[in-house]
Amino acid sequence: MTSKENNGTHGYGLKNIYSIIRKFKGSYHIDQTNYLFSFKILFPKVIVDEKH
Repeated sequence: MTSKENNGTHGYGLKNIYSIIRKFKGSYHIDQTNYLFSFKILFPKVIVDEKH
């Protein structure tokens, strides 16, 4: 369901977010309770060796 006039462009934002999650080996969880929607994203912590 959308209120956008052009339904064909609906959802491109999430496609970009999913691409970034995959690229950086993250994970996500979508939840909907009553009228609340949450989208949680987790990325692994990267430790950088500053000696190199």
